[in-house]
Amino acid sequence: MQAVVLEQVGGPEQLVLRELPDPTAQAGQVVVDVKASAVNFMEVLVRRGLYPQMPELPWVPGAEVVVDGERVDLAREHVYKGVMLSGVPNLGIAVGYTNASWTLRADLSARWFTALLRHLRRRGVTMAVPRYDEDPPGTRPLIDLTSGYVRRAAGVLPRQGRAYPWRVTQSYLRDAAAMRLGRLDDGRLELS
Repeated sequence: MQAVVLEQVGGPEQLVLRELPDPTAQAGQVVVDVKASAVNFMEVLVRRGLYPQMPELPWVPGAEVVVDGERVDLAREHVYKGVMLSGVPNLGIAVGYTNASWTLRADLSARWFTALLRHLRRRGVTMAVPRYDEDPPGTRPLIDLTSGYVRRAAGVLPRQGRAYPWRVTQSYLRDAAAMRLGRLDDGRLELS
């Protein structure tokens, strides 16, 4: 696999493209495949050597998703409630609104996922896996924008379905009601 690697702290020129062996997941681990990402503030601090908990160098930002030893093709999966991916256990993501504050949706997602983790603990189970059940499957891209960067990433992003909970809405009021008042155990999450 190709990866951008930070081998020593410093400026942006310290980020170099390297060929690395494909990672493998050990028991209790996942491997996440990132097709596209942005540099976040934590990564800037790591690159500069200023992050309080510096990782061991060389360090590779990014990951790939592997479930039971098999790579997950994210473009074939569907987003569940805008928070989880079909077939992928215990992974929470944040997809914000494109027509309102991104953080409104990200906050709902974080609160819902935290409630799910508490629900798992109370039931004495450790895994939640959304199981996609629409027939025919939805094919809409995760993010409904026509921007060039979204269109270029459409082939690697998860899909959304035709109806809730597989459809990502752009309505805070609808999402807030569904995620705060709706049942966690809705029959589409496999708990074990």
